[in-house]
Amino acid sequence: MNLLKINKSLIMLLCLAGLWSCDFGDLNVDPANPNDAAVQTLLPTVQVRQAYMYGGDIARYNGLFTQHLAGVSRQHLVIGRYNFTNSDVNSAWNQMYRGTFRDMKVIIDKSAVNGANHYSAITKILQADMIGVASDLWGNVPFSQAGLGSDNLNPAYDSRDSIYMSIHQLLAEARTALAQPTEIPVTGDFYYGGDVDAWTKASYALDARYYLHRGQLDEALAAVQQSFDTPADDLVFDDFSDSPTTSHPLQQFEEQRGDIRMGKFFVDLMKSINDPRLPFFAAQFDTLADGSPNYVGVAAGDDNESASLTGPYYNSRDAVVNIISYAETKFIEAEIIQRQGGDPTDALKEAITASVMQVTGAAADAAFVDAQVAGITDLESLITQKYIALFYQLESFNDLRRTGFPALQPAQGASVEQSEGKIPERWPYPINERLFNEDVYNANNPDGAPLAPKLSWE
Repeated sequence: MNLLKINKSLIMLLCLAGLWSCDFGDLNVDPANPNDAAVQTLLPTVQVRQAYMYGGDIARYNGLFTQHLAGVSRQHLVIGRYNFTNSDVNSAWNQMYRGTFRDMKVIIDKSAVNGANHYSAITKILQADMIGVASDLWGNVPFSQAGLGSDNLNPAYDSRDSIYMSIHQLLAEARTALAQPTEIPVTGDFYYGGDVDAWTKASYALDARYYLHRGQLDEALAAVQQSFDTPADDLVFDDFSDSPTTSHPLQQFEEQRGDIRMGKFFVDLMKSINDPRLPFFAAQFDTLADGSPNYVGVAAGDDNESASLTGPYYNSRDAVVNIISYAETKFIEAEIIQRQGGDPTDALKEAITASVMQVTGAAADAAFVDAQVAGITDLESLITQKYIALFYQLESFNDLRRTGFPALQPAQGASVEQSEGKIPERWPYPINERLFNEDVYNANNPDGAPLAPKLSWE
């Protein structure tokens, strides 16, 4: 193992150990001051934390709501019935606001005075996506006053409109900085090794995603055309390892908790089209009479544990966390073309072909791709194909709320108090905000069922 790999492994171990402690809230806040850390150390730390968040609670909880997954016991059965409370989201919120945003601000501030403008640019791209994720989960959230630590323990919340303006501003600033020479070349970058062109493409891909969220179709299409050229450009975290303490968050969860199974709607959908990605997304449950593998899902809200576990694409020690992919950008392009009255066939073929290769490692069968594209006749069928491709990714939950597709039925025993018996439209704010930022919490927390009010999309 070379020195770079050793250093990365140490960073992974320290970061993931710190993340596990987040569940204890204020009792385990790290007293160390990141202001004295070098940007070369902070950037990979931020990247590990962010990937762990996205591949942990965020993907897992939203997977229950999109019915990619089903909670079958304990906490996840309760959340899968939409009894999703302030306490459930404390860890994700703390990981963002008490760790990652703080470190991001330090990187950006330090970079401004020491010539590390490419470190600042990469951090702003990651920051733009993370504040987008926060707003897509909660709505109004802290940003302009976030990351100040003890200097401001009660930050104001920025409006969703303001957040989205900040996203595009950060991405534009990042591209400007990347286009300039730097005094301190980037090292320790888990994603692209400091490659300026790769990060610039990723910034445009994220621009496209967030423009689409607000119905800015022309801007989204223009951004897609300057983003990824091939699947090799994907912004994907693939540095989890075989060590139990630095392995993929879903694998760790399945090994230690295991109260989820594959969702029936999703498994049945993939079985109906003989999708080659199914054995990678779902584990085999049993064998059919003809000797072929069988995959079984659980209906939302059911507590039947006799079903498939998650499959090896995400449930393995060295699995990936997809931030944004070439496949997603082609689905964005296809949706825009279709909405504007054009023919999305070419973009859809690219999207499905890229997804199959990404997940299975093998070239997609042309007949399978052609059959899927032929079945895409409207927005619902297009988003349903994207729903398959973006399994275990937050964007599927965004698409569900943004478009209403796929047309899922609420879970059995769905909470009326929390969600009015409907699939949640948002996450609840964490309990620490209610306890320690009460005025802001009360001003932003919806009355009545906290998961029901819609966020603004288009």
